[in-house]
Amino acid sequence: MNVTVVDHPLVKHKLTIMRDKETSTGSFRRLLKEISLLLCYEVTRNMEMTTKRIETPLEPMDAPILDGKKLVFASVLRSGNGLLEGMLELVPSARVAHIGLYRDHDTLEAVEYYFKAPEDIADRLVIVVDPMLATANSAIAAIDKLKQRGANNLRFVCLLAAPEGIERFTKAHPDVPVFTAAIDSHLNERGYIVPGLGDAGGRLGQFGFPGRAQGHFAWQRGEPLGDFGKGPAVAILGNRDEKRNEVGRLGRLGLP
Repeated sequence: MNVTVVDHPLVKHKLTIMRDKETSTGSFRRLLKEISLLLCYEVTRNMEMTTKRIETPLEPMDAPILDGKKLVFASVLRSGNGLLEGMLELVPSARVAHIGLYRDHDTLEAVEYYFKAPEDIADRLVIVVDPMLATANSAIAAIDKLKQRGANNLRFVCLLAAPEGIERFTKAHPDVPVFTAAIDSHLNERGYIVPGLGDAGGRLGQFGFPGRAQGHFAWQRGEPLGDFGKGPAVAILGNRDEKRNEVGRLGRLGLP
């Protein structure tokens, strides 16, 4: 299987603190950002290079620089933004894509509600980020969507993975390398990674969307809302004020 476990001592140490149920939301968020820097270092290790003629204070030289177009970080909303933040600190010139998916708590299948990516994504390295590779439904769906838009050079980064998720993901997308901080024991009956660290989105302080009722997300594709009319449309079930509020929140997440 095309899987790399980034088992650096600092990654292990920080991950242990994140797993602790007593760790605060603020500390959890900070640690995820710090680990994302270390994961980003590993996933970008084999990027293509070229040289550029420069002058140092002492003499001219042919110095190494990254080759080709800037890479793309594709965040699986919303918890993917926890990894995205740290990676953008390391590669601030990277382009950003957002893929809105949620897991139906009954079927465990991924449901799409938003997609936005650079038009020339086929010409760029795309690094997909999502903290958990559990059932792999969301990860597989995200890669499917990106490939449908032309992406052909992809890598997937997560914080934790389950053996079941790795097996499903590598069967669906054997050409996409997986980078993770740890592979845990198994999935429980609810589809959570064990021993894991709980619900990553919840521990980041992300508690769902308007229109959620009785524990289920209620999103539906369709009605254009403002700038959403320029790309895939999204309608949020609920009154229009709720829809406007959610569009504003998505904007603050840095969506294109």
